[in-house]
Amino acid sequence: MRSPSRQSLKTPERCEAILDMIRECNTKRASARANGISEDTLRKWVLEDPEFAARFAEAEGDAERKCLAAVCEAGAKDAKWFVWILKSRFGWSESTKSGDDDKQLPKVVLYLPDNGRGIPQFLDTPEPCSRAQKTK
Repeated sequence: MRSPSRQSLKTPERCEAILDMIRECNTKRASARANGISEDTLRKWVLEDPEFAARFAEAEGDAERKCLAAVCEAGAKDAKWFVWILKSRFGWSESTKSGDDDKQLPKVVLYLPDNGRGIPQFLDTPEPCSRAQKTK
């Protein structure tokens, strides 16, 4: 426990700086270290202070929306980003484990708008998404 004479590291300025970094899609670790505390200290602040926890959760939500918007914007130019979000966010895979070749797998069809640039390179391969499966 901290001695009564020791000044707390938790200041409104430090908390706001951490929240700003989280909103900018930085990790908890990087946000904490850049502001002179450990990730464990940051975790403790979130657990012990409901108001800070709520603001922290809101900052994480802002960061998630910002990142997803960037992926969607990139996907409008190159559909591989939509495939990436399907894989990372929803657990889809384009391959199977060995020995699964005889199993019937669902086929995934991506309908992309015709934007005049032709078919994306990864769709030029035969049956590009026919081996996609949802992982559990």
